[in-house]
Amino acid sequence: RAFSSQKSLLSALKLAPELIVLSNLYTVMFSTSLRLLIAAAVIIFFCGLNSGLLAFLGISLCLMLLGCGLGFILAPFSTIIGDVRFFVRIVTRLGMFLSSVIFPLPKGTLLFDILRTLNPAAVLIENARSFAVSGVALDSPVFLAIYLLASIGIFLVGWYVVHVTLPIVGDQ
Repeated sequence: RAFSSQKSLLSALKLAPELIVLSNLYTVMFSTSLRLLIAAAVIIFFCGLNSGLLAFLGISLCLMLLGCGLGFILAPFSTIIGDVRFFVRIVTRLGMFLSSVIFPLPKGTLLFDILRTLNPAAVLIENARSFAVSGVALDSPVFLAIYLLASIGIFLVGWYVVHVTLPIVGDQ
């Protein structure tokens, strides 16, 4: 949305499209770091200082990179088709219930076990919550490592997509 709203500025000043993307990325990083500092202060106040707090902050950073990477991948489509943001809004609201943002997924049910294992957001969120409160990981450290690396990979792929496609879309 930021790129499409700044399209006239980019064409008039001949700025690189990455500047607009970097500006929005820094805004997201700043607001996320403030929220994480508040969350860390609350965790320290209620649960005490434990070794999992750094892991909580690292997993939260990877969650932010995952979201930004998916946003980068969808950015060219959003500039061409305006309804992409409505689709993303609907999918994220549904995804909140399937990724244990509001409540932990119940264990012991085959469907929820498959959802928990295959949904990268669920694995990252549940492990971040577990690290923050108790300082230990849940029962899926292999999937946690895979999804942490995948979130960094998705961010890098998304940045490449933005780098390659937005100058082409911006000229049109």
